[in-house]
Amino acid sequence: MATYGPADLAIEFDATDGGALQAMTQHSVEMDPLDIEALFDDKVRSFGDTYSDQAYIGVRKWNPIKINGLYDDTATTGPNATYNSVGSTRTLKITWGGTKTTTVECLIMNYRRIPNIDGKTHYEVVLQPIGAPTEA
Repeated sequence: MATYGPADLAIEFDATDGGALQAMTQHSVEMDPLDIEALFDDKVRSFGDTYSDQAYIGVRKWNPIKINGLYDDTATTGPNATYNSVGSTRTLKITWGGTKTTTVECLIMNYRRIPNIDGKTHYEVVLQPIGAPTEA
C-alpha cells in the first residue's frame, strides 16, 4: 500500500479560461478536503413510522474547497494573478502522490488577502467544484 505526505501532493490551476494549468503547489500551505456528498430526501418517513428515514436521490455534490498560502503578486504565476478572478470558471487538478489525479472545473467563489501583523501576508481562495470530476 502506497501512502503519501505533503511533499507528494501537487496542485495545478489555470489562470485563464481554457488556459494551460500552472503549478500552485509552492504557493499553497493548506487545502480543505475534497468532500463529495450524497444528497438525500428527508421527507420519506410516513406517519406511524418509529424511525426517521431518508432516501438517496441519485445526486452527489461537491462542497467548497479552500486553499490558502503565502500571498504572491507575481504578474502571471502567483496566487493573485491566478485566483483573483472571482466568478470565473477554472480547472483544478490535484495529483495525489504517484499518478492518481482528480481534475474538476470550479467557480472561484471568493479570493482574499490576509495581512498579518505577526507574519507574512497570506491569501485564501474558495472554489466551488461544478460537475463531475475526472479521476485518472
